[in-house]
Amino acid sequence: MAIINARFWHKAYMLEFNEEGSDPKIFTFSTPPESEDLSFPQRVSETKTYGGVVFDDYGNDSVKITLSGSTFNEEEKYIYQASKEQLYLTGEKEIFTLQSLIKDFGGLEKIPKKKVYLYDLSKSSMIDKFISGKVTKSYWEVKIKDFKIRRAKDKPMTYYYTLEMIANDSDKDTIPTILDNDKSSEVKKQSARIQEKLTEVNEFIDNKVLLSLDVVDTIANELIRLKKTYENLNNPLDTAVKLGGDALRIVSVASNTNFYTQALKIGRLVKKYAGMVTGKKGNDYKIGTNFTERYTVSFDSNGGSLVPNQVVEFLGTAKRPTDPTREKYRFDDWYTDDSLETVFNFNTEITSSIRLYAKWIRELVTVTFNAKNGSFPTYQSIPVGSIIEDAPTPTKPDSLFVAWCIDYECTTEFDMTTPVNEDLTLYAKYIPQYSVNFFDRDAIYETQLVKENELVIYPLTPTRENYQFEGWYTDEACTIPYDFSDTVTASFNLYAKWVQYANNVVFHSNGGTAVETQSVLIGQTATEPTPPTKEGYEFVFWCDDPDATNEYFFNTPVNSELHLYARWNVNVYTITFNSNGGSAVSADHVAHGQLLIFPDKPTKSGYVFDKWCTDEELQNEYDFETPVTEGFTLYAKWFGGNE
Repeated sequence: MAIINARFWHKAYMLEFNEEGSDPKIFTFSTPPESEDLSFPQRVSETKTYGGVVFDDYGNDSVKITLSGSTFNEEEKYIYQASKEQLYLTGEKEIFTLQSLIKDFGGLEKIPKKKVYLYDLSKSSMIDKFISGKVTKSYWEVKIKDFKIRRAKDKPMTYYYTLEMIANDSDKDTIPTILDNDKSSEVKKQSARIQEKLTEVNEFIDNKVLLSLDVVDTIANELIRLKKTYENLNNPLDTAVKLGGDALRIVSVASNTNFYTQALKIGRLVKKYAGMVTGKKGNDYKIGTNFTERYTVSFDSNGGSLVPNQVVEFLGTAKRPTDPTREKYRFDDWYTDDSLETVFNFNTEITSSIRLYAKWIRELVTVTFNAKNGSFPTYQSIPVGSIIEDAPTPTKPDSLFVAWCIDYECTTEFDMTTPVNEDLTLYAKYIPQYSVNFFDRDAIYETQLVKENELVIYPLTPTRENYQFEGWYTDEACTIPYDFSDTVTASFNLYAKWVQYANNVVFHSNGGTAVETQSVLIGQTATEPTPPTKEGYEFVFWCDDPDATNEYFFNTPVNSELHLYARWNVNVYTITFNSNGGSAVSADHVAHGQLLIFPDKPTKSGYVFDKWCTDEELQNEYDFETPVTEGFTLYAKWFGGNE
C-alpha cells in the first residue's frame, strides 16, 4: 500500500476493505463527515448486513458507530485509493462510488475471510506511530450495517449520507495492516511493490536512456533507503544505525522528516532529471514514478468573478490565472492565507492541495439614500475618500425634508463635507408639513406648504367676471368659512365662494362683423346692437338658438348668461343679356356666390354666335366659372354679316 499523505488527509475518515488473497480496497472521503456517534448498547437481536451477520444491539464489548455528512462539492476532488489509480470525483459521484464499493464487498462469499477497518485520521499522527512504535486507538474493525443516501431538497446537487457500522472493541492490541509494526504480509507486499518500482526505473534507464551512473545511483539509492526504512519499523533507532545519519534524521525527527518527506525527496530527484533524459534516437522520455500525485489549487476570489481551480502535479507550479474582476474594486494579488498577509509566489512547487485568496483594493464606495417615503432607495457610486456633491432632495406626503442622517431614527445629521471611505447608508430626516390647496371652481388657484402648528397665509383675492368674491370655505358647497387664525395640523382644501351680480350676453354674428359682448345686470334687458354686415347677405334679426330660427326680443329680462345668433338672408342678383340684334335672351337670377348658367344661344340672320362679353366693346369674354357677387349685363358677339 502506498504511503498516505498525512498532511492532506489529517481530518478524514478512511475505510479499508480486506479479503484474503486480494489487495485491500481503500476509500477516503474528500470532505470529513459532519457528525459522528459512538454508542455501547446491550446485545438483543441479530441482523444480516452487507458484511455478514451482526447485532442491532450489542454488548459492552462492541461499539455502534454512525457517521453522517454531505457531499456538497461539484468540483472534482481527489479521492484516496491507495495503490490504485487516483480518482478525482464530484460530490455526487464520490458518494455513489462508496455505495458501489460497499455493495461489491458485501456481495462476495466466504464472509469470515473479509475484514473492514475504519480509520479516524484526525485522532492519530502517523509520524508519531512510526517513530514511537506505539499505536493509539484510532481505528476499528467494523461491519457495515447500513449506508443511506438521500438528496437534499433545498440543494439539488447535494447528497446527505448516513453510514452505520458495528465495531468490535475487544481487539485493542491488534494493529491493522496499514499501521502494522511487525513484518506482516502487507508490509512484505509493500516492500515488494517498492522493489518492483525500483526495478522498473532501473530497466527504463538501462534500456532506453544514456544517463550518467551517479544520476542512476542517486535515484536508486533513495528508493532503496525508503524501502529499508519501511521494512525496519520495529525499532526505528536500530534502523537508523543500519541506514546511517540521513536515515537517523528521517525516522527520528517527528516534525517533518517521515516517509512523506522521504518520498518527497525522491520525487524532487525524479522531477529534476525528467526531461534531461535523451534516447539513442533523439527521443525524449520521462521517468515514471508512483510518487507524483495531483493536487488542487483553488482560488477564493473573495466576492470577485469566478476563477477555475487548477490541478497541478506533484512539484509542479500553478499558473497565474487571469485577474478576477469585482465591481468597485481593483485586484491586488493572490495570498496564501485568508487574513491576506502572505503573497503567493507562483513559482512555488506544489506538494499539497492549497487554497489562494484574492485581495482587493477598494476604488468606489456606494452611498445609499433611504428616503423613508415608501420608494426604493437611490444609490451613488463615488471614489473612495471623496465627498457627496449631488445628494437628492426627497419628498414625502405631509413632510418637509431637512437633512440626511447616518441613523434611521435621524438623531445625527451627516456632514456633507465629510470624505466617504466605505459604503454608507443615509436616511432622510423630515419635519411635519401640510398642503393647503385653494380651489377656484374646478382648478387649483394656489397651494401652500405649511409647517405643523403654523398659520395659512391669506392668498391674493381671485377675480371673476360678473361675480363678487365672498371668501374661502372648507366645504365645496361653501357653507363653512375657514378661520385663518387656526393652526395647521393636517392637509386640507379650501374653496372660493362667488356671488353673481351680472350676466354676459354674447352675440354670434355667424360670419358677419363682430358684435361686442354686453354685461347685463341680473333682471335687466340687453341693448339691441347695430346690425352686423356680411358680404352677399342681408341681416334679418337675432335668435336665441344656434340654428337661428327663434327670434329674440330685446325687451326680455336677462337672468343668466345669454348667447344670441345672427340670422341672414342671402342676396340674389339679376343678370341680363343684350343679344346685340339677335333673338331675345331672358334675364337670370343668381344667389350670391353661385355660378351663372350658360343660357341658350341667341340667333341672328346672317351671323354666327361667338360668345358673351362683359363690355359693350365686346373685348372681354365672361367666365361662367366665376361666382356671382353682383348684378350685371352680358353682351353677345357675332361673326359674319358686314362685320
